[in-house]
Amino acid sequence: MCRSQLSLKTPEHYVDSFLDYLLIERRYSFHTRENYRQALFQFLTFLKKEREGKHILHVENDDLRAFLAHLKAGIQLQ
Repeated sequence: MCRSQLSLKTPEHYVDSFLDYLLIERRYSFHTRENYRQALFQFLTFLKKEREGKHILHVENDDLRAFLAHLKAGIQLQ
């Protein structure tokens, strides 16, 4: 296993760190932070189920486009 793969943290860790940044550094409201949390965790679910568990650090434009198409189509991810 390559060294860079060992140092990857979980996708949830990166999302949580970003959410803390929004709350602490950017001083976003709790409700705004929660809206970001819901959207980002929905995206993580999409990556796990529709993109073979792709890590958030390896996301490409096509992954974002596919996620937005999922949202537009109203497809629910369980």
